[in-house]
Amino acid sequence: MEIEYRKATEQDIPRIIELWKEFIDFHKARDAFFSRSKEGPENFGNFILENINKDDAIVYVAEANREVVAHILATIQSYPPAFKIKKYGLVNDLAVTSGYRRKGIGGHLFGMVKEWFAEKGMKRIEIEVATSNEVSTSFWNKMAFSPYKKALYLEL
Repeated sequence: MEIEYRKATEQDIPRIIELWKEFIDFHKARDAFFSRSKEGPENFGNFILENINKDDAIVYVAEANREVVAHILATIQSYPPAFKIKKYGLVNDLAVTSGYRRKGIGGHLFGMVKEWFAEKGMKRIEIEVATSNEVSTSFWNKMAFSPYKKALYLEL
C-alpha cells in the first residue's frame, strides 16, 4: 500500500469533509453530543479552507490510490498573558478513514505536524480528546501525550 503525504489544497476539501462526516458520526455513536448540524459539513469545509491559507495553521493529507484517506489540522494558539509560555501548538483535528486505521498513517501525519510546530518554535503541543472515543484516546497515548487537565461539562 503506497501512501502519499502532502500539504492539503483547496481541491482536497470535499474529501476532507467526507472524512469529517465519518469522524463525527463515529463520535456520535459514542456520545450524542457529537450530532452534526445540517450546516456542519459546509462550516467544517469553510474552517479547513480558512486554515489552509493561514501562516499559523497547517493541513496535511494522506492519499492512497489517488484518494484522500486521512487529514490532520494543526494551529498555533496563544495562552492568556498571565502565563510564561505565550504560544502552543494545537492539533485541532485528525481523521483516518476506517479502512486505513492502524496502518501508521495517523502517526506519520502527527510526525509531520510535530516537525512543523518545531519549525515555528513551538515547545508545547496540546490536544483535546473525547473521553468516549477509545480509538483516539489509545492513539494519543501511543504518541506519548500525558494528561494535564480534564474537561468537564453539565447540561441544563
